[in-house]
Amino acid sequence: MKHPKYKGVNFLDAEIRKLEQNVITREIEFEWAVKKLKNADPYDDIHKLRKALKSKEKSVIKARRQVKSKIAQKTRKLAERNKEKFGGKVQKRKNIALNQSLNEELKIQGNILSQLKNMPISFAKDLTKQDGKASDLFISHASEDKADFVKSLADELIKQGVSVWYDEYALRIGDSLRKSIDKGLSQSRFGLIILSKSFFEKNWTQYELNGLVAKEMEGEKVILPIWHNISKDEIMKLSPTLVDKFALNSATNTVYEIAEKVADAVNNA
Repeated sequence: MKHPKYKGVNFLDAEIRKLEQNVITREIEFEWAVKKLKNADPYDDIHKLRKALKSKEKSVIKARRQVKSKIAQKTRKLAERNKEKFGGKVQKRKNIALNQSLNEELKIQGNILSQLKNMPISFAKDLTKQDGKASDLFISHASEDKADFVKSLADELIKQGVSVWYDEYALRIGDSLRKSIDKGLSQSRFGLIILSKSFFEKNWTQYELNGLVAKEMEGEKVILPIWHNISKDEIMKLSPTLVDKFALNSATNTVYEIAEKVADAVNNA
């Protein structure tokens, strides 16, 4: 039977493993907070993101201190046992070395946290906020196509330097939808229409298409069509006038390829 003083070491090991897992979780949360702050756009609440980052940083530091405290507690228990068995001299030197190693590790990690905390944040040029200036592209689409295609296409176009009018970026709470769309249509050089089954079922998309057709009637090439999950025969039935326009197809082109070709058409117009 173990001496009473020796009991509890296995229990401490379990607690240490649990606390180490907690450290990993807190570090992952902290890294996500850093990534979110670095990738923030001008419309995000930067103060709120910084505050969240600070909170995650404190959680990481607290979790690491808990691990260090529990390891120190285990070390003391082992030291008491070894002191009785071996006089404690060898173990004492090991404990000192272990504590020095832990302190060095915490110091290094603390420096890393400080560097991340003070990392400067820069924003890319905002190509979605127009402030009365003309944009390159008005994106007309059905909301059903936003998640699987349109959102990623808009983001890729912005990366390639095309200024876009895209409802998710251009509309703010309280805005008049009709006035905002009219403004976007009038101030955009081209209209990128995402033709899909849902597109032809929506009143707003038909309103936007009519506005783009009216601009094109003045003799300028305005409409840039994209076929998304729809066939030529289906478009022929729904809008025969759009079939003869050269279009890109999401079934045969990646989002990057479509964005690249659209950007080329816009920049070379």
